[in-house]
Amino acid sequence: MNTKSDKYVFKVILGLVFVIFYLGVLFACSRINLDDDELKVISTPSLTNKITATSSNSVIKQTTSTPYISKSPKPTPVFEPPTIILPTPIIKLGTPTPLSGDRIQRLLRSVELRTSALRDLSKKKSFNLELIDREKLRDVLIEIFEEDRQKINNNEALYRAMGIISPQNSLIELLLSLYTVGGLGLYRWEDNTVYLVVDTEKFEPVNERTYVHEFVHVLQQQHFDIQSMYKSVKDNSDAVLAFRAFVEGDARMTELNYLYQNMTIEERQQSEGAPDPGLVEVFRSAPYVVQREYVFPYREGGDFVASLYRDFGWQSIDAVFSNMPQSTEQILHPEKYINDESPIVVYLPDFLEKLGPGWVKVQQDTLGELFLQSYLMTGGAIDEGREAAAGWGGDSYVLLKNIDGSGLLVISVVWDTLNDAIEFYDLFLSLTQNRTGGKFESLGENSNIARLFLDQEVSIAVKLKDKETTIIFAPSNQVFGTVISFFK
Repeated sequence: MNTKSDKYVFKVILGLVFVIFYLGVLFACSRINLDDDELKVISTPSLTNKITATSSNSVIKQTTSTPYISKSPKPTPVFEPPTIILPTPIIKLGTPTPLSGDRIQRLLRSVELRTSALRDLSKKKSFNLELIDREKLRDVLIEIFEEDRQKINNNEALYRAMGIISPQNSLIELLLSLYTVGGLGLYRWEDNTVYLVVDTEKFEPVNERTYVHEFVHVLQQQHFDIQSMYKSVKDNSDAVLAFRAFVEGDARMTELNYLYQNMTIEERQQSEGAPDPGLVEVFRSAPYVVQREYVFPYREGGDFVASLYRDFGWQSIDAVFSNMPQSTEQILHPEKYINDESPIVVYLPDFLEKLGPGWVKVQQDTLGELFLQSYLMTGGAIDEGREAAAGWGGDSYVLLKNIDGSGLLVISVVWDTLNDAIEFYDLFLSLTQNRTGGKFESLGENSNIARLFLDQEVSIAVKLKDKETTIIFAPSNQVFGTVISFFK
């Protein structure tokens, strides 16, 4: 596994960034194809004044920052899934709280007490709070993304090999733009600080709502040490995403309870924000796999926590911290978590020795059901993709690179049943042919290997054997021959 994965964007998202772009949509819709009016975020002039105040056991520091020079990227869309239209709520104006030291101190303390009572967890010690503008948020994200650039670049290479992202797009710039425009706050356990984006000179309901969410992350760290939990799964991207989904779902559940117990209808509507064209543009231009990962912790994570809370209350949520979900499969199918259906560990051969000199391992990791589901859904195959990925049992992939710049990607997936394997095999062949314009050919009359050529040498091959499917993205006939010899 790649030891660099303890950083990457998960350090922010796992650190834990709270992205609100009208999160009500995430629970209202059965699909994640969001239309323009469905992406909501507060976007008003940046703060220009500086205030330092102290909340009970919280150090509050409001800052501004030097604007980052480069503009937000506008990536070229790779895939464009169909959209659904949801009604836009009517936003009524209220009377927000001015950002004066004494008032904000009392308000935040009140929010903390009410949140602790709702979540049945008390604050154990102090933490820092910084009220920032969006440029400062971008500065924080730039710092983190730059530290983790290698991991992000490795994922970009994976996405390109699978046809998810086009060569002219930069994954790091896309992520930076997406989380800068869509972010309202984050909690970083490294410096024990909540960063809260406040775009006006008043403390709006959206800020109160965000603070509730981020304060839950503070409570999670103080009571359950989620930082250590993250480190225990950091080399498995699918397990990390499952971890994120549970942690964010917990915060989301508390946030919703808070809204309905402590806010008026008008305040709840105000907390949803207003449409932000920038977020809509960036989100719609992102590959569908990236869209799903962006939304997953809040929608499916929220559904997972809600299913447990509905039946067993907060004690069941606390118990999950001692037995975290191991895969996105368990988040997507809570019954598999309850029945302790763990992912199957899949081992891949060591290809390097037979491939010869010049080859190095770039990354080895797990894709998971959510990734494969999103990949299959790309282009609009929503129901088929969901069904074909639902039989996921476990997987592993390895990405290799040659000094000549060519790459090799091998993915092995184990399915629950033979029928599940066949269903994935058939849909993968169909979607890949549609995406590339090529055609898979069987390697022999009785062969269980199908191969599609992108040119005279570069190919995509799929092998079906019992409950296992193996996918090979090979740069040449020689490399393909070497790799496939391991699977005969």
